[in-house]
Amino acid sequence: MGDHRQQNGYAAAFKTFLDSTDEKAVLLARLSELLAQRQVVSLLDIGAGNGDLAIPLSATVETYTAIEPHQEFAQHLRDSGLCVIESTFPCDVGKRFDAVLASHSLPSRAQEKGSWKPFVEAAWRCVNDRGHLLMITFEDENNAWSKLVEATGIGGSTSEVRLPYLRSCIQGLGPLEEEAIMTHVRTRTVEDMARALAFVWSDGHPELYEQFLANQH
Repeated sequence: MGDHRQQNGYAAAFKTFLDSTDEKAVLLARLSELLAQRQVVSLLDIGAGNGDLAIPLSATVETYTAIEPHQEFAQHLRDSGLCVIESTFPCDVGKRFDAVLASHSLPSRAQEKGSWKPFVEAAWRCVNDRGHLLMITFEDENNAWSKLVEATGIGGSTSEVRLPYLRSCIQGLGPLEEEAIMTHVRTRTVEDMARALAFVWSDGHPELYEQFLANQH
């Protein structure tokens, strides 16, 4: 029963975060611009999720393929008319693409970082000659979020040092360009803000979500 309540609370926090952040809108605008600038015709979207970003993004290219391991999300994408490979990446995609997008789709647990380099290399192999690998993740240090977490005294999340490690995984594959994109979380109540931030800090783990909320700072 406790685990069930915990999962329900985490799911509610996920919804609170999605309802409160402008992240999808900001990313959609910037990605659409990049795909147009680079004349991308075919796109592979690794970890397409619930479709909030995937469905409108698919309309910006001629050929779109989603990779999504969660059955409910995968079915929703299919019902929306998208080509879906229901699998965890890396997997066989059968062809190469002008661009491959991996938005917050790296393995989340810190102890699974050993799988990041094979993930990145497999994604790169799906890219056409002169194509582009677009990877989106959270900045870890020297920003408003990291300063807030530091002020609470609760410590870094499981995504700690994500960006520097990701750089090392990409190094040597091709030219690397980085861009910082600012997004915001806005809520009506302090309680909703705490739940939304707990979701971000927990990086996908209900136990850590509860730990963040239990902090009294």
